[in-house]
Amino acid sequence: MKGRLSETSFTLIELLVVIAIIAILASMLLPALNKARERGKDISCKSNLKQQGVGVTLYSDSYNDWLPIMGLPNKENWKTEILTIVSQKPVDSTAKEYCSGIFKCPTAVAIPNVRYVAGDINNFRRGGYGWNYNWIGYYPGVSGRDRKKLVQVKKPGQTVFAGDAESPEAGVAIGERWQGLYYPGIADMQGLRHGHGINFLWGDGHSASLSTGECTLNYGRINGINYYYWEIDK
Repeated sequence: MKGRLSETSFTLIELLVVIAIIAILASMLLPALNKARERGKDISCKSNLKQQGVGVTLYSDSYNDWLPIMGLPNKENWKTEILTIVSQKPVDSTAKEYCSGIFKCPTAVAIPNVRYVAGDINNFRRGGYGWNYNWIGYYPGVSGRDRKKLVQVKKPGQTVFAGDAESPEAGVAIGERWQGLYYPGIADMQGLRHGHGINFLWGDGHSASLSTGECTLNYGRINGINYYYWEIDK
């Protein structure tokens, strides 16, 4: 009986060898698994932006070609206007809808100031996405940066409407940057959390990313135009 057991039992050395092999295999697989997980988050982020684009299109169709505007809490702002069209219910600026669902970047959830805070008026600035306020619409009545019509966007497929917004990892506090998509060239570049670059919603409704270099090189200058992807009249 003892002889039979010894024939089928692992020795301590053999067990350690098996554990070492498993550890080596795990170390080889983990980077691939992490990469696949981040890829999944990137796809989910782009899907969110595309759904935001559906809301923008429906809003424009419903309001005589006007586009949403970055806006103010509890007043006109791009998230309220999209949510009202999509969900057909009024939403105030403390609502969880502002930083969940299609307005919640899956890669930004672990970043401070992104998550929902009950009753906080700044919830409309959370979630991780921002609006191209400087060209598509800042605040109502602001000269040159008021609400725009879709027909004013000359090349929708090459014009950013919304996207990954300012990252607080550089000490950015809650404020306008959370709902305003800063154009390139500023010191604290926005949305650098997907590795390959920044995900955007474009004026024709598609979602795609730009590399950091494309956003920052010569202020995104193309064909002699600074901020090419942000400008509506090009």
